[in-house]
Amino acid sequence: MPLTILRAGNEQLPYTFDHPRYDVRVVETALPQGDYSLPGYEYQVVVERKQVDDFIKCLQGDDRVRFKKELRRMSRYERACVIVEASFGDVVHGRYVSDMKAKTAVANFTALWVRYGVPFIFADNRGRAEYLTHEFLRMYAREIEKRFKILTKGQKAA
Repeated sequence: MPLTILRAGNEQLPYTFDHPRYDVRVVETALPQGDYSLPGYEYQVVVERKQVDDFIKCLQGDDRVRFKKELRRMSRYERACVIVEASFGDVVHGRYVSDMKAKTAVANFTALWVRYGVPFIFADNRGRAEYLTHEFLRMYAREIEKRFKILTKGQKAA
C-alpha cells in the first residue's frame, strides 16, 4: 500500500516522489505548518524544505522573525525538521547568495536549533533532500503503526 504524503499547496518547487524507489501518493492540501506531513498527523509531524539561499535569508531581518515563529510552532510537534537542499559545507564556505558571513549563518541557525529543538538537516542536494523527506515521513508512519499495534494488542488482552 502506498504511503500518502501531504504536500502544502503553496510549496514552491515541490517534491514529486516519482523515483521508482518511492511507493507514494502525494496529496496537495493546506497544511497548518511546513511543507510535508502525513494525513491525520498534520499536527504531529512536519518537514519544512529550504533551498540554501532561502535558508540563509530566513536567518536575517524580518524573515528571521517570521522563521522564529515558524520554528516555535514546529517545536510543539512530536517530530519536525528543516531539510536544507545543500551541504553543511555549502553554508560553512559561503556558497549562497547573501552578504551574511558564513560564521554568522552557522551561529544563527545553531542558536535557533538549540532554542527551538528543531533540527536542520543538510541533505547535499535536492534529490537527497527529497529522499530524506520521504524516509523521515515513512519512518514516522511505521512508528505510528507500531504504536497502534501495541495499543490494540493491549486492549484485546484486557
